[in-house]
Amino acid sequence: MASRAWPLGRRRIPPLGLALAGGGGLAVALVAGRWPLAPLWLAAGLLVLAGSAVAGRFPGQALAGLLALVLLQDPVVAAGLTPLQMADEAMVILAMAGLAWQALRCGRLVRTPLDLPSLGFLLAALLSAAVRQVPAWIAALGVLSLAKGLAVFHLAARLPDPRRAARRGLPWLLGLTAASAAVALVQRLGGAGVYRLMGRLDYHQQWQGTKAPSIFFNHNSLGHVMVLAGLPLLALALSPPALASLGRATRPVRMAALICLGGLVVSASREAWLAAMAGLLILAVLGRSRRHWVLALAVCLVLALGGLGVYAGSALLRAEIARRTAGVWEGWRLYQMGYSGWSYRGEYRVYNILKSWEIFLDQPLLGTGPGRFGGATAVRYPSPVYAAYDFLPLNGAYIPLDVFWSRLLTEFGLLGAAAYLSCLAAYGRLAWRLARAPDPLGRATGLAAAMALAAVLVLGVFSPALEDPLSSMPFWALGGLAWALGRASRTDISAIADAAGSEPNAVGGGPDEGPDLAFGTGP
Repeated sequence: MASRAWPLGRRRIPPLGLALAGGGGLAVALVAGRWPLAPLWLAAGLLVLAGSAVAGRFPGQALAGLLALVLLQDPVVAAGLTPLQMADEAMVILAMAGLAWQALRCGRLVRTPLDLPSLGFLLAALLSAAVRQVPAWIAALGVLSLAKGLAVFHLAARLPDPRRAARRGLPWLLGLTAASAAVALVQRLGGAGVYRLMGRLDYHQQWQGTKAPSIFFNHNSLGHVMVLAGLPLLALALSPPALASLGRATRPVRMAALICLGGLVVSASREAWLAAMAGLLILAVLGRSRRHWVLALAVCLVLALGGLGVYAGSALLRAEIARRTAGVWEGWRLYQMGYSGWSYRGEYRVYNILKSWEIFLDQPLLGTGPGRFGGATAVRYPSPVYAAYDFLPLNGAYIPLDVFWSRLLTEFGLLGAAAYLSCLAAYGRLAWRLARAPDPLGRATGLAAAMALAAVLVLGVFSPALEDPLSSMPFWALGGLAWALGRASRTDISAIADAAGSEPNAVGGGPDEGPDLAFGTGP
C-alpha cells in the first residue's frame, strides 16, 4: 500500500546542474565586481550545496551526526570551539535542504501528521514578525530556535529505512548516554579530584559536589538527557521482541537504562526527577499490565529514595530548597503588592510567569514577535521589550526564561502558541496510537514517545526545554522515528496481506488500527 505523499512533479534535477547554476551565478557577481565579499559567498554557497547534497544522500547519517553534535556540544564549546554554538542550527538547515532536494528529485514527499501544524506555526510566527516589525535576521533566529526541533521530527519521519536507522543508532544511544551517566557517577563518588581533572572544580565548589553535571553545562542538562534517553531505553528493555527485530540483545539495554537511572539520581535535578515520574506514569497507564505498574512504581520509589538521600546528606541543598520554596509565596505576594521591577525579591520563576502574563495581556494575539522575548535570541541580541516593561534580570543578566510555556505564549501570541501546541497534540496522538500497534517495535517506540512527551511537558514548566537542543532535538527525533517505524510496519503488513490475497485487517487488526486512522499512511 502506497504512503500518502505531497505530489511535487516528476522532474529530476541533477545535483551537478544545481551546483553549476549556483556557482555560475555567484561567479558572475564576482566578475562584475559588484559584490566585494563574492569569494567568501561563493565558497559558502558551494559548501551549502555540497552539504545539502550529502545530507540528502545520507539522511540517516546526517540525523545521527546532528544528534551526536547536540550531545557533545557543551564539552566541545567549553574546550574553546565557540563557533560550534550555532552548528546544530546549520546542520538542521543543511539536512532540511537535503530533504527538499531529494523530494524534488523523486517528485514526492511523504506526508506526516505534523506537516500542517508545523506550517501553521511558521505562518503565525512570520505574521507576528511582520506586524511587530522585528528585523528579519532576529525574527529568523527566533523562529529557528523552535522550528529546528520540528525540522528534526520531519527528518526522522522521512528516513527511507527507519528500521536500519534504529538498528544502527541504538548502540550509539547506549554508548553516549551510558558514558555520560558513568561520568556523573564517577564525579559524585570521586569528589573534587575528578572535577579538577575535568576542569570543573568551580562547579564542585559551588554545589559542594552534590550536583553532578557530567560532560554537560550543568546538572539540569544531565538530568534532561538521562530522562529523554533513559525512558526510551526502558520502553525497549520491556519489549524483547522489539529488540530482537533490531538484532539487539536485551541485557545491554537494561544495563544502560539502569545506569541512566543512577545518573539521574546523582544529577540532583529536581525538574528531571519530576519529569521522569510523569513519563513513568504514562508507562503504567499505556502499558496496561501489572508488570508495567509495578516497574513504574519501583522506579519512582528509587528516585524518591535517591532524592531524599541526596538532600539528607547535604545541608547546602536543604537550605536551597527551603529558600526557594519560601520564595514562591513571597514572590507572589511582593508582585501583587506592586514590586514588579528591580525591587522584586522572591523566586525568579514566579516572577517570570507573572511578568510574562502582564506582557502577554498587552499583545495577546501575536505576541512580542519572534526573537523578542524569553529565548536565547532575545538575550544574544538585546530586546527592547525588556527595557519597555522594566523586566528584572537574574543576577544582573538576562537569561532564557526558565518557564518555556510562558515564553511561548508571550513571544508568539495565541496564534503561534496554538499552532505549536497543535504540533505537540499531533505528536501525542501518533504516540498513543503507536503504543497500541500490533508490531512490537512500533508499540515500544510509540510508548517511548508518549513517555518522552509527558516528560517534556513537565520540563517546560521548569526550563526552556523545547528551545534547548539538548532536550528538544532528541524528543522530536524520537517522535519522528516512531512514526516512520509505524509507517514501515503498516506497509509490511499490507504487503503481506496483498501477497496472501487477503485484506490488511486480517493480518493487522480491526478497522480502528488501519493505516489511514493510525498512521496516516493510506493511499
